[in-house]
Amino acid sequence: MAVVGRAEKLQAVEQAIKFAERAYLVPMSDIGQYWPYVRPAIKRALERTAIGNIARVEKAVAWGEARLWVVYAGKDCVGTGVTFVENGVCNVWAYAGDLKRFHLYPELKRYALSEGCHTIRAVGPRAWLRVLGPEWKVTAYVIERSV
Repeated sequence: MAVVGRAEKLQAVEQAIKFAERAYLVPMSDIGQYWPYVRPAIKRALERTAIGNIARVEKAVAWGEARLWVVYAGKDCVGTGVTFVENGVCNVWAYAGDLKRFHLYPELKRYALSEGCHTIRAVGPRAWLRVLGPEWKVTAYVIERSV
């Protein structure tokens, strides 16, 4: 039986991290570091859905009324989004990135539950429903999912 040394274990851990995907809720103290990089993608997402404008979202994120998320696959940022909580619903205000990765993040579900939410709601194009799957339903063209 081969003995795995410390260097091999570290390499295995680094490989796992490299391919891990996760959503990261950006702390309020770090918003200024991330916002300049994700702002253009958030702006494009808002323009596609016409559900808000970048100035309004920017203000809400700066004041803590909305939360900024970044999605990583290893060290690469592959998506970004903005959420806000209202009346027991965690609303995804904007999402830019690979939509197939959108529903894979237990972090969003944990966050929604910690905020007392019973639903995650995403407003986006009709095509999202095909990608997001059967646990989502259309209600007045709003895509929703139980938490």
